[in-house]
Amino acid sequence: MPQVGGNGAAAAVEVLLAFGIIDVDALSVVGRRKAAAILVKIVEQDPYNWRAFNNMGIISWVKTAWEDAYLMFSKALSLKP
Repeated sequence: MPQVGGNGAAAAVEVLLAFGIIDVDALSVVGRRKAAAILVKIVEQDPYNWRAFNNMGIISWVKTAWEDAYLMFSKALSLKP
């Protein structure tokens, strides 16, 4: 299980994102920014967390950052084929 910082609701969101439970598409723009920041922290602590990379790919896709999405999805697939 990844280590998470913060407390209360923020810690809960970190865990839900790490395990791919939160629907990233449903997040607001501000929510996506916060989610992306949390996911970056998660992969810094656990560079093998394929779910975090997958969620970063989803956020990039929603933002139409196609190249970033491709890189994140590729990384997730390399970790969990």
